[in-house]
Amino acid sequence: MREVFAIRAADLGYRILESRAAFPDYILSYGRRRLLAEAEFRTSNFLRHHHDIGRCDLIIVWEHDLSYMPVPVLELKTEEMHRPRRGRPPTKLGLPSL
Repeated sequence: MREVFAIRAADLGYRILESRAAFPDYILSYGRRRLLAEAEFRTSNFLRHHHDIGRCDLIIVWEHDLSYMPVPVLELKTEEMHRPRRGRPPTKLGLPSL
């Protein structure tokens, strides 16, 4: 997943400033903005891994599989940017299985 983003980043308007092993995976620039971004295969994995949503400006995924996410989600499969949506996060039991 990270390799796909690294290849497409420039075409999507992002510059990778730092790629890290620890959360968040990337420090990016988008125009004049600096973003903290996490890469996951599916959006639901972000919740499964108990990442701190307050320390993330963007989630980069192959497949966006949740209707709720309070930060933008970039879905690489479609190259679509999903806007943040307010509401209640899904419960652990409600997450799609892998």
